[in-house]
Amino acid sequence: MSKNNVEKLQKQNDDLRAEIKRLQTDLQQVKDSLGASTTDNQEIEKNVEFLSQEYEDFKCSRSNLQNQIEQIESRLNLVNQKATEIQEAVEVMLKYSYQYNLKLLGVPQVEEKETAKQSVDICLKLFKEMGIKVSEFDIDIAHRISNKNKSIPAPIVCKFTRRLTKEEILKQKKEVNKIDLGRIGLKMNPGKHIAIVEHLTPNQQELLRKTKAFQENNEYEFCWVKNQTILLRESSNSKIIRISTQHDLEKLCGSQSFQLSPSYMLPTPEPGAHRGAFGSRTRETSNREYYKRGRGRINGPRTRSMSADQGENIGS
Repeated sequence: MSKNNVEKLQKQNDDLRAEIKRLQTDLQQVKDSLGASTTDNQEIEKNVEFLSQEYEDFKCSRSNLQNQIEQIESRLNLVNQKATEIQEAVEVMLKYSYQYNLKLLGVPQVEEKETAKQSVDICLKLFKEMGIKVSEFDIDIAHRISNKNKSIPAPIVCKFTRRLTKEEILKQKKEVNKIDLGRIGLKMNPGKHIAIVEHLTPNQQELLRKTKAFQENNEYEFCWVKNQTILLRESSNSKIIRISTQHDLEKLCGSQSFQLSPSYMLPTPEPGAHRGAFGSRTRETSNREYYKRGRGRINGPRTRSMSADQGENIGS
């Protein structure tokens, strides 16, 4: 999917969001005027027999203000609907692009400013040691992405030319921590490990974060991602629940406690955050954050995520 198309749609969406804010300001100003007129109304009604003409003028003015409010609200709804449609189109494009990606977490860096070629070489060596046949033609590009947590290596995003290659690696991702990293020139600190996960869009990552919060608060046993789909399971004997939108979470908890903003029911990233599958400025979640096992309610049993072979996802 064209990177320019995504950026163009995101720019349109940002413009619509700005228009929504302007309309909301106009609407508030009209409402404030209407409120002030209501105070005047009380005084006029007391003296209506002396000020009949003024009272009629006031009613006409009040009617005009109400019409203005209705017109602004109508415009606001139309603009908001258009913004939502654009955001959904952006999300579809991003998901299509991200479906060819994997993210490698915890891979030691060969140097502070690692080049894309060095990142590709590391990926090829890792896959080879895992027993997977991957050639340089199977990889479109690989590079490190920014990570606020400087105590852990920056994640590598690897984009493949074929989804079959990506799926084959996911099937054997547990093998990555059985290899001797020294054989490929990497040094791993004791107690650390590497994780290979699906690369989620910023919106998907935010929904995953909230789903994991729901999991811990409600003592669900499993939460994982498979084929870019977030899945929940209360126990090994219960059915699997697919979480695609905020509404799915609301149906589970029966409240609005996980409220998200409009537009795909997810927060809109800052302008420039969407840059296709590569070059994203979105926040990265630490490797440790999603591997740790959180507790449910106070003094409740310990909750856990799906094991690696069941497709647990870590990071965005």
